[in-house]
Amino acid sequence: MPPMSYDRNDQRAIECSTTADPRRALRFGGTCKMSNGSRSILVVEDDPFTRTLVSDSLRGAGYEVTAVDAVHTAMTELGETDYHVVVSDLNFGSGPSGADLLARVYEDQPWVGMVALTSHASPELAIGPDARLPEPTVYLVKSELRDLRTLVNAVEAALAGEVSRREAPVETIEDRTTVTRSQAEVLRMLSEGFATSRIAQHRNTTVRATEMMIQRLYEKLGLKQASDYDPRTGAVLMWQQGRVRVH
Repeated sequence: MPPMSYDRNDQRAIECSTTADPRRALRFGGTCKMSNGSRSILVVEDDPFTRTLVSDSLRGAGYEVTAVDAVHTAMTELGETDYHVVVSDLNFGSGPSGADLLARVYEDQPWVGMVALTSHASPELAIGPDARLPEPTVYLVKSELRDLRTLVNAVEAALAGEVSRREAPVETIEDRTTVTRSQAEVLRMLSEGFATSRIAQHRNTTVRATEMMIQRLYEKLGLKQASDYDPRTGAVLMWQQGRVRVH
């Protein structure tokens, strides 16, 4: 008789055989073992360089990888193919976000592991202060993706359901600046090219009050206005490099 794995989610034993789905055993604490080659990963990333880098790295580690560049394409893939892990960027511009995709995965296929791959140290900077990632998501900052082992560790943690995003096995960057949730929202809008008047309208406040808030944000980030330097550009660069986190 094949070995048995215990499914804590529905209190049933899962048989580790060719007729059972070993993903469920791993996802809910079982002991079925699979080689990397039998594990399929869906990579969702709109930046061609990052998509190729992550996909090729995972293939080199022995995983089966499918890569797409949009959330709607990923939704179609998930409806047609069984995947063990979804590795997704969070910010796709207009339309559904990576957070929307992962929420859908968690709702429809809770045994699938999830890795959020983003440039930002805090999810609020990538998806907004009111959005939330499913709790089992492993949160991986691109600037901390310095070697293949970090990526593989994140995928394995997501597959096993062992680690939340706050415990993801990634290194930390010491020079990150901590901002408030309100400042993070303003910074995100600056990075998307919104004018001060549009930010004021969104926040339901005056342009003058918004200008003062932006100035305080620059000061918090250690940026100063100069004749040859635009602090807005510096703030957006820090945001893109993942050097800002939300308190």
